[in-house]
Amino acid sequence: MMPKNILLAMALILVSVKTSAQAMGGVGSGGIGISYSLQPERKFKSTPGGYKYTAFGMNARIPLFRKNNLATGHFFETSLQADLQAASANFGFVASTRKFTNGSLGLGAVIFNGGKNMYIINAAVGIAADNDVISKTNTRYRFSGAFIVNHQHSNTTLYQYGMIFTYSFGKPLPLPVLGIRTKLSSNWTFSTILPVELSFTNRINTKLGLSFNIRPAGNRYQFDNQANFSTVSSTVFMQMREFQLGAALNYKLSRSFSLGADAGFLIGGKLRFTEQDDINKTVFETTAKPGANFRLSLRYRLPRKMEGANKLQEILNPLGN
Repeated sequence: MMPKNILLAMALILVSVKTSAQAMGGVGSGGIGISYSLQPERKFKSTPGGYKYTAFGMNARIPLFRKNNLATGHFFETSLQADLQAASANFGFVASTRKFTNGSLGLGAVIFNGGKNMYIINAAVGIAADNDVISKTNTRYRFSGAFIVNHQHSNTTLYQYGMIFTYSFGKPLPLPVLGIRTKLSSNWTFSTILPVELSFTNRINTKLGLSFNIRPAGNRYQFDNQANFSTVSSTVFMQMREFQLGAALNYKLSRSFSLGADAGFLIGGKLRFTEQDDINKTVFETTAKPGANFRLSLRYRLPRKMEGANKLQEILNPLGN
């Protein structure tokens, strides 16, 4: 893998591990969430115009089959996992606003051995493309999978390790996962996914939580080339890579509903377009100035039916959302 793809690779790892955390926090329940994201326009450093991005999203985790042995503490659950996002972006060098669809559908499994290990397994297929590419039936499907172990080292520390598998770079690619979560006090939890993500979470009270993070951000889409770039290819890949320094507030409206508000500062934005069949061949590249990122989310949590593994859940999902 080329060094210039490290940030996107880490972003993929973070998505997989955060999915693991959501699965852990929602073991025995499931949930449905909606969100709105906004990146206000920011200028390019060496290209006329600027970049603006908005997105509406929905995700769901629906338990399908579960078995819970209260005597031994063993637990097994499978679930249907779905994610759908409708986005739009403006580029200074492209005349019209582009619409994008990013979605996936998959199956997941959570296995708790009644002791110190929780195993998260999932596999999914999805798309991420300009709507013009989709309308021309030129969409390429993305396959992904993950196997993550959450190991309770002590009453306050949990290790995460495993592997994710993705086709997002145009070819099958396994990526390692290595992380740690530890409770610094009764309210504060620290977590990191090596080597680039750090977060601190403060459970202020039973309803309110606050977190701070540094992590890679970005996205990758198929992009319809409407004479925008000097290539004969009708479709290229668009890739944005950057870092976010941010904070997030989570508030429990009730036992079932929680509201999230995120704000971040984006730096080091690299916007790159490559040939679809040769991601190492760049057709256009520019740099975006620093800017802001905002996100609002609402989540409904289905009634919980699992008992046990309380300490693991407390460390992995300290806000209980």
